[in-house]
Amino acid sequence: RLTLSVIPAFQGDLTAALRVLDDGIAADRLEQFEGLPYRFKVGARAAIFQVQGDLAAAAENIMHASEVEHRRDSTERVYWRDSLAEVWAEMGDFARAESLITKLKRETRAVSEVGERAWVSNGAGAVAFWKGDYPTAVREFEAADSVLNEVPVALWRARAYIENGQLDKAVALLEERLNNYREWRTFEPISSVLLHYYLGIAYEKSGWNDKAADEFEKFLGMWHKADPNLAPVADARNRLMKLRS
Repeated sequence: RLTLSVIPAFQGDLTAALRVLDDGIAADRLEQFEGLPYRFKVGARAAIFQVQGDLAAAAENIMHASEVEHRRDSTERVYWRDSLAEVWAEMGDFARAESLITKLKRETRAVSEVGERAWVSNGAGAVAFWKGDYPTAVREFEAADSVLNEVPVALWRARAYIENGQLDKAVALLEERLNNYREWRTFEPISSVLLHYYLGIAYEKSGWNDKAADEFEKFLGMWHKADPNLAPVADARNRLMKLRS
């Protein structure tokens, strides 16, 4: 049920991916199943809403995933909540986002599990990014990515590098991750395809126009079923048109 949604998501057909996820979630609820695949479906739905710009729906799904996670493991402190801080910050609700990050940092300060602190760093990086504090965002994302090695974290790190003017680091990171075919990339279709989009931007800002155009073409080719009004798609088309003219 989860994997079936990956195929349309990799093609940019987010409406079809949502339909598959909705059907899967409904079936899981009918069976009263709240295992990891269920939470991942809810998280995948949140990721789609976020890239579509429906941040309220994204936050609602993340909160639900977090509630289910905590219900199954009352000791869980961080999982999903870093993403909630990220979405709140993107919405401009910095007070709530920063309050949550402060709480998570306090709760994980003495925790031996480095992964939990890394996810907090990821959330803190996203809050700093949306506030325009790119040096802090870079520092937090580097700390998170050094532990987690996850595609969405690497994507955030690259975006922070681009905004902070560290184009060489952005290019090196994105090229490396695009050549890393870890199994879990399968379950991050949106972030995996967006690697091409942001590599195109990094190339373009570096003056490597032919390479930039190639990456935008790869991105648009993979997301050939995407809504043309989707922000990254529309932007990639505009950039490609200027580069090829």
